[in-house]
Amino acid sequence: TAIQVVGAAIVRHRRGLLLRKRGQGIWFFCGGKIDNGEGHIACLRREAREELKIEILSYSGIGTFAGEGLPGQTVEVACYLVTSFVGEPQLSTEHDGYAWVAAGELSKYNITGPTLACIEQLIGGGYL
Repeated sequence: TAIQVVGAAIVRHRRGLLLRKRGQGIWFFCGGKIDNGEGHIACLRREAREELKIEILSYSGIGTFAGEGLPGQTVEVACYLVTSFVGEPQLSTEHDGYAWVAAGELSKYNITGPTLACIEQLIGGGYL
């Protein structure tokens, strides 16, 4: 059974914010597992506060993408485009790097399958 997660595709100036999982070298969007009884948007906002210390102001659904998250882990990611937020991203201890990435720079990063599928949608929509 796939783990249900949300992903925040935070975009600013046609660049997406990717986070690197500490010790893994894998890049993906801010987000995480949906807690029991928690809705997608509540989870999206909680993860943004926990991982980046930001408050999401505006968002829209992009789609749901399934595949391997971390090695050996199947996830189903409900991805949301975030275009407005309060605060400047600050990393939590869960991650050891972040980057604002343009479409032409993606090959430099080891990105998970569901994140890459979401990015392709963003590129197709002209957001990246």
